[in-house]
Amino acid sequence: SRQQRRALHAQTQHAKQKYAHLQKRKINLIKFKPQKWPSPHLAKQTGNIYMQLVRDEKRVKRFQFRYDKDYNLVQLEYKQRCARFDPHEISFLLQQHPFHVDTCLTMSDILRKHGQFEDASDLIERALYRLETGLHSRFSFVSNDARLDYRIVENRSFFLALFKYAQSVGAKGCVHSAFELTKCLLCLSPLHDPLCSLLC
Repeated sequence: SRQQRRALHAQTQHAKQKYAHLQKRKINLIKFKPQKWPSPHLAKQTGNIYMQLVRDEKRVKRFQFRYDKDYNLVQLEYKQRCARFDPHEISFLLQQHPFHVDTCLTMSDILRKHGQFEDASDLIERALYRLETGLHSRFSFVSNDARLDYRIVENRSFFLALFKYAQSVGAKGCVHSAFELTKCLLCLSPLHDPLCSLLC
């Protein structure tokens, strides 16, 4: 009947509005590379890094990354290996935990210093891919209302990965994409701009 169709239409519109934030969330910066990267199931042995909604304020949503117990243990091992100032230590850890974010970013810096720019860029993308898999459903790159506090240690990897990815994309000649990524980075903390995005 006409009344039933109206009720169904109203329910559909309500559902669209309710889950509109999920449509915005579906913008993925990095796609998994099955030919180059280890199986994503290996990320489970590293533990979990994920984003939580801390406060939903009137105009902005404040998020924070969290580590579970297993990820905390790998993070501790990473810090211990970094303290030895031996690139082989980082390389070994990367073999054991190929989706550990900070290890990927650090190994990327090492490879870049040795002129291995393609492999360095690939590790940045792998780190950002891992971070994207842990994003909160209400976080969006396009809404401009998501905020992260750089002073919180767990959040810094996301800032650094996004910053390094923008640099990597810009070095490949994709200047507009690098500019858009830098704007996303600035929107995370526009008042403090911890990585000086405005100067990029």
